[in-house]
Amino acid sequence: MRTDDFYLLFQPIVNVETSKTKVAKVNEYEVLLRSYKTNTFPSDEFHFILSHEEYYITFMNWFSEKLEEKLNQHPEIVLSVNFELDQFQYTATIQFLERFSSYSESILIEITEHFPNRNPELLDSLHEILKKIKQYHYKIVIDDFTEGINTYSLYKKYKSYYNRIKIRSEEHT
Repeated sequence: MRTDDFYLLFQPIVNVETSKTKVAKVNEYEVLLRSYKTNTFPSDEFHFILSHEEYYITFMNWFSEKLEEKLNQHPEIVLSVNFELDQFQYTATIQFLERFSSYSESILIEITEHFPNRNPELLDSLHEILKKIKQYHYKIVIDDFTEGINTYSLYKKYKSYYNRIKIRSEEHT
């Protein structure tokens, strides 16, 4: 597995102020994994990484280094990081949460809509996963509400853990 095939895109999340100036303000970014070959999310490669713990550890070490570099360069920003439930099958994900717990005010954890393919019983463990994320004082965001696993019934069941809901727009890619 080669991490030099990937890069992180920090996509601005714009907060349009309703003040008299109507100035768009950016202080939050969604962290997106991209492939140098396609400039899109490398779905096949990422799911291959998720199927091999040793590759996932390598990936998470690379990802952590890049994220920490960005946070140290720009301590004023907030980064929104996507996690699929399948990532919680590995201790490297919990180690990530531990490692960045001192940045918990600057990192939002987004739970994506994807069903856990590698380890389907992780969906049954969602409560424990959310509790573990909160244990490290992160804010939790539902990514693409009403898509995949991010249903209204699951939201109602675990709403005390969520700080924000993102709704997929038609322009979403």
